[in-house]
Amino acid sequence: MQLHHAIAERGRCLNWSRALARFLGVAVAVALFYAEGTFAQTSLTGERPDIFIDTDAKNEVDDQNMIAYCLFSDLPIVGVSASHWKDRKGTEEESYDELVKVVDLCRRSGSPKDPPIYHGADRALSKPESGNTWDTVPIETPASRAMMKRIEHASKDDPIWLAATGPATNMASAVLLAAKKGMTQEQLRQRVKLFWIGGEGTDEFNWSGDVWAGVILGRFGLDHVRWPAYETRKIKADLSRYPENEVGNYLRGITPDGKALYDIAAPAAFINRHAEKGWESNLRHFVVVSSPDYDLAWREEGPNTMVRNVDEDAMANDFYETLHRNPARIKTTPITSER
Repeated sequence: MQLHHAIAERGRCLNWSRALARFLGVAVAVALFYAEGTFAQTSLTGERPDIFIDTDAKNEVDDQNMIAYCLFSDLPIVGVSASHWKDRKGTEEESYDELVKVVDLCRRSGSPKDPPIYHGADRALSKPESGNTWDTVPIETPASRAMMKRIEHASKDDPIWLAATGPATNMASAVLLAAKKGMTQEQLRQRVKLFWIGGEGTDEFNWSGDVWAGVILGRFGLDHVRWPAYETRKIKADLSRYPENEVGNYLRGITPDGKALYDIAAPAAFINRHAEKGWESNLRHFVVVSSPDYDLAWREEGPNTMVRNVDEDAMANDFYETLHRNPARIKTTPITSER
C-alpha cells in the first residue's frame, strides 16, 4: 500500500497499514495452524532441516539484522515468532510489530522468503512446585502451537530446528506441549533440535528473561546447541556495508556503527554447519542440573553443545554478502549437533 505523502494523513495511514499487516499475519498463522498439510516438511527431506526462528525483535537492533540475514540466506525458514524480553508486559507485542515491519521490508527489498509470523508468550514460564521439568505448564500461544505442529510432522530423517534469540519461553513451551500430547522423549529427540543464543548462567540477558525455560532446555535430553553472548558479541556492525535498498537503509538507520550483532550468530550457526564453514570451535558437551534455588551445575556430557569460540570476521563477512543477495550456498548434508 502506498502511503500518502501529506503529513496530515501520514499517521493515520501508518496505523491502518500496521493494523492490516497484523490482521493478515494472524489470519495466515491461524490458517497454517489448521491446515494439516501445510505443516509437511520441505522437499529437502533429510538434507536441510527446516528452521523456525523465535526472537525478541524489538529488544535490540541485532534482532532486526538477524531477521534480514535469515530471509536473504539460503536457509529454509518456515516460521518466525515474537517473544517477550525480561518478562516485561507489552514487549511481545512490540516484538511482533517489529517482525511484521522487517519481514515486509525484506520482501520489498527482494527477499525470496515471506514466512508466517506468530505471536508468542508475553511472560516467562513458572517453575512447578515439584521442580520436575516435565511438570512445567507450557504457555500456549500461536507460536508454541505452530512449533508443536512442526514437531508432530517432523521425523528422524526430517527434523525441525527451533532457534531462539531471546528468552526460551516459546520453544520450551512447544516441546512441553508435544510431550503433553503423548510424544515420548525418544520421539522428541528424533524430531526436534534446539538452538539458543544463551549463556552459561542465569545472569545472562536471554536466560534471565525466563530462568526456568533456560534451565529445562538443558534438561530435555534433546540435541541442543547453545552459543553464549560473550562469543556472539564479537560480531560488529559496519554501516558502510549495508545495501542500498529499503531494508538496508532501515538497518543502517537503527544500528550504531560497531554495535555488537549478537543474534546474527543464529543463522550463521546453521550456515556454518550446512556449508561446512568451520566458524565454530572449542565445543563442549553439557547437561544442566539445578537445585530449587537455581544454583546451576554443568557436567560435560550429554546431547547439549556449548560453542566457546567463533570466527566473528568470517560470519560478519557472510552476513553482509548475504544482504547483498550473495548468500552462501548450502550443501545437501544434514546439520546435527557435534557429538
